[in-house]
Amino acid sequence: MTPSYVVVILDKVKLFMKNINKKYDEIMRQADNAVGRKEVVSLLKKAAIIMSKSEENLAA
Repeated sequence: MTPSYVVVILDKVKLFMKNINKKYDEIMRQADNAVGRKEVVSLLKKAAIIMSKSEENLAA
């Protein structure tokens, strides 16, 4: 691999992680403001799925 190819890949990973973190932060804000138990649990499950996706991409 050429160094420029590696830089391009790293830039794409950074952008992907930035988007994942934005989604996670938004869902956690919604969970913080949620009223019902079912709503909170649903949002926390969504946040957990998003974090597991980000961890998979970091490991790969």
